[in-house]
Amino acid sequence: MRHRFKWCRDHNIQLLDEYDQLDMDLKLFWAVSPADLNAAQEKLEHHVDSYTIGKNKATDDVTLLTHNMTAGRLESAGRKRAQHQIDLIASFKNQLPPFHATWSLHDGWYYAIVYELLLTCSRSRSNVYQLGDARGCRGCSRCWYM
Repeated sequence: MRHRFKWCRDHNIQLLDEYDQLDMDLKLFWAVSPADLNAAQEKLEHHVDSYTIGKNKATDDVTLLTHNMTAGRLESAGRKRAQHQIDLIASFKNQLPPFHATWSLHDGWYYAIVYELLLTCSRSRSNVYQLGDARGCRGCSRCWYM
């Protein structure tokens, strides 16, 4: 959080408490292990009509890294959308670590974790999948996560 606070101070952001709330909201997702998140993201890169922006090294620019878009109008729209997202983060791209962020052109949710489950995991410092079938997904046929 220190880096974000420094960035906000350096760029004269007036509502620092909003960033504190974002940090509190995101803490719930710490219940999902980084290895699980990375595996899910890598799997999504290969879905039809998806694209990934990011950078592989800290010194790289943020670019369109991969895409699996249907040719034609959908691909054109997807490339434009990716560029808009790249432009949106251009002012702070040098502060970002290497990352891959994948989106679907269809803007649909693939997997939802119930808020109460995230809260429970966060409080117990356990992974979502350590709570078992009754509380978390174990790889149903519709789930991209497992």
